[in-house]
Amino acid sequence: MNLSPLQEHAPQNTDMRIQEDLYGHRFAQDQEPFMIVLETLAVYSAVPYPNPNDAPQSSYSLQHRRKMRFLLFQDPYLERIITDNQIPDPQKWTEWKTKINQQFLAQENNLTRDDENDAFAYLDEKFSSNIETLYQAVHILRSHELDSSHNRRWTSRFLAVQGSSTICADMSKNWSPDRRFFGRGGELVYLMLNKFSDRKAREELNQKIHQRFLNQKSPINKIAEALSESDSADGKSDIKIGCLPEHSFNAYKHMAEDWLNLLTCDDLPDEHLFDPLFRITGLNLVVYFAEVAQKIRQEPPIPLIVDLTEGNNQHLCQEAENCLLQHREAANKAIDTFVKHKLTEPDYHQKWQEALKRKDLLSAQNILKQAFALKENENFHKNLPIEELLSNVIKRAQERSDNNIYKYLLPLTKGSGLVTARQKVKPRFTLNNDVLLALVLTNVKYTIPLKEFIENLYKRYQIVIGPEEARKAFGQRIRTECYEENLEALEKRLTLLSLAQRLSDDCAFVINPYKTKTAQ
Repeated sequence: MNLSPLQEHAPQNTDMRIQEDLYGHRFAQDQEPFMIVLETLAVYSAVPYPNPNDAPQSSYSLQHRRKMRFLLFQDPYLERIITDNQIPDPQKWTEWKTKINQQFLAQENNLTRDDENDAFAYLDEKFSSNIETLYQAVHILRSHELDSSHNRRWTSRFLAVQGSSTICADMSKNWSPDRRFFGRGGELVYLMLNKFSDRKAREELNQKIHQRFLNQKSPINKIAEALSESDSADGKSDIKIGCLPEHSFNAYKHMAEDWLNLLTCDDLPDEHLFDPLFRITGLNLVVYFAEVAQKIRQEPPIPLIVDLTEGNNQHLCQEAENCLLQHREAANKAIDTFVKHKLTEPDYHQKWQEALKRKDLLSAQNILKQAFALKENENFHKNLPIEELLSNVIKRAQERSDNNIYKYLLPLTKGSGLVTARQKVKPRFTLNNDVLLALVLTNVKYTIPLKEFIENLYKRYQIVIGPEEARKAFGQRIRTECYEENLEALEKRLTLLSLAQRLSDDCAFVINPYKTKTAQ
């Protein structure tokens, strides 16, 4: 049950190392599911051919793309000047260059000699000093901004990934890597994907990621290249990668298989692939967190009851609410078990017991600092009895503001479409239409019976929808009326989405519209 990460990649600069050792380096509270996938693709663009048989990847580099992002998200002059009839057309390029340089150079500190005169000189040749052509390129790329409704600072705005030149890392105002939106969750997903033991499938996954997201020849990528300065001139950041626990988990394999299944839906347009991908990634992370808690506490798997009746069945609604609470509480219980178990390891057990026996408060504090990487200047409450030191560390780990899976499960599941997010309604597990589509795309290679579909969801994700899955999860004596209603609601929704069809009174079938073959 040793879940310690590889020591050479142990996380630094943290207030404690408990959740980090349980789940991985860090899952930041503000990192939404789509940001996790963006970060994953950013790592893939920097490390094109990962090899899990080698030493773990220690770092990767991301280009800043300062000037492209400035043109897209900060330049107020391009549209003004191009529509200004008072400026003769031949002068508009020069007029725009004067204005944009003044604004850009005023806020940039790390400038080259060329920058001091014209930071955007590289555009002259690429666009033949034609402001109309430049405007069209900027307009097209702006239309590919992800999550444009949020008013983030311009160094934390992102494009839909359609080539490696469209990758924009999360940066602070002084161009150092920011960990608010790229909070290492994507790095950990990258590492999960590369723990895929099937070498042939792993190579196919890597190939598909580059083919469908990082294609250098895509038209959008060509536009991004044109708007970007050369990599050597525009700056880059070397980022130390996170780490996963050494322990192997089924969730690693399932994450990789789900990515590969989605990426091999060849009839699904590339621009429609990102949405189901981040939703299925969010679901797999929920399953991963539950599996970690299950293994460390040596308990049965945690079911995932989903209410598909839109709250119309109160009993099922309550069950789905309780299930979400159970998943969150499991994260806190895992902390309690992990902390207590840590002090039974040979490095700490005897010292800890002796400190307790002698009532040696200072020694006990130092042991806790060493075991859980508490800050060296950690100040324990002066009047805290030695018997309460351990419970105090556990409580603080369970209540910490960041890298806290108990707290992170809500934004993760809401952002993935797995939990209701309406006001005055308690959060509960459900599956919105986007998640249902993602599950069909991922789990239906051929047209299959509905019962087989929900059986597969239970085996893979512990999702409980129908009566048979409820009996498997909770025993034969459970009342199944609400789950029968749940199954009917699922079929109705899948039918409305053109993902299911009832061919007889006895059997409905689930259809993947992008893989139309029928099982032989």
